[in-house]
Amino acid sequence: MEFKINNTAFYLQIIPTYGLAIGLLYYNPNLEPSKTRVDEYDFYEQITFLFVIFGLHLTWWKYE
Repeated sequence: MEFKINNTAFYLQIIPTYGLAIGLLYYNPNLEPSKTRVDEYDFYEQITFLFVIFGLHLTWWKYE
């Protein structure tokens, strides 16, 4: 499901965990160990909430 608020877009999906997992994961491309930064146009952030047998995956980014 995708929705937009002001100039930020969000994408929410339910994912299987392929096992048992409880926790929280955060990711953005600037966390990678490279020396170059990701352009503002390509930048996004993701957070995943894991609830034993399924997870909720939320991705958001800025758009023009």
